Amino acid sequence: MTLTTILIVGLLALAPAAATTGTCPQWEPMLRKYGLPVQDFSYIMWRESRCTALAVHHNRGARDDIGLLQINASWSTLTKQQCRTKKRPEIALLSPTCNLTVAAHLYSTAGLRPWKATAKKEKP
Repeated sequence: MTLTTILIVGLLALAPAAATTGTCPQWEPMLRKYGLPVQDFSYIMWRESRCTALAVHHNRGARDDIGLLQINASWSTLTKQQCRTKKRPEIALLSPTCNLTVAAHLYSTAGLRPWKATAKKEKP
């Protein structure tokens, strides 16, 4: 197990109690700030990362899904442009600010499709 994996597992164990509610109320002010529909994205954030900014999902044979809204690291050029950074997307997307910036751009161009959020919501 890598140090990164150990760190992430430890942080997930410390995830806030709100993560069990099916929403992430602690992040809702930032969702509003970035112009994202709060009800939809609070749920997506809970579903994807359980409200944990440092969440990483390692995909076998593909790029990782990273951060609060599990943005795929394959969005490298978009991440660098939107977040105005030279950092690798695997690092930049761990920042809630960068993650929500990229999410807002994706939402403005593709709606909820990148999160497959049109599927029926499961119960928390």
